[in-house]
Amino acid sequence: DPVDRAYSAARMHLTKAEVRKDAGVEKGCEFSVEDYIAFCDQPWVRRRGDYLAMLANWRHCFPHEQLFIGFLEDIRLRPSEFLAEVCRFLDISHWTESLCVRQRPVNAGDNPAIPRELAQYLARSYLQDERTLLGAVSENERHRGYVEGWIRHAESVLTDGETA
Repeated sequence: DPVDRAYSAARMHLTKAEVRKDAGVEKGCEFSVEDYIAFCDQPWVRRRGDYLAMLANWRHCFPHEQLFIGFLEDIRLRPSEFLAEVCRFLDISHWTESLCVRQRPVNAGDNPAIPRELAQYLARSYLQDERTLLGAVSENERHRGYVEGWIRHAESVLTDGETA
């Protein structure tokens, strides 16, 4: 979800000690919603959430049959099946399911809820991109379902103020 990705990137970046020092934010203090919005509005951050452009770039360089498209939701919800799909795509016949077993996530943060005002701003920023992406992934029912979920979540953030 590009909204979650942008917020996660902002949290990771803004909590680094050198960023806090450069911004004059003392340890224990929080960045404002405006600080998060300013970070998320940077062109390089926006590009990382432009999945349709990324897909177009890869499709420009490689034929359809040489591209594997995966979603973070697959890793979270069905890690063993996802690994098996990747291995089949790469024609790897011998792999072990133990590769999927991870006792704890790597680089996991404390995962606080996104502030409502920021969630609404990001939902407005990415909703049209999500709707356009839906057409690009419509041939895969699971991928379509994930993007439809992103769209429903963005719409609910905008209409109900829901953030989680």
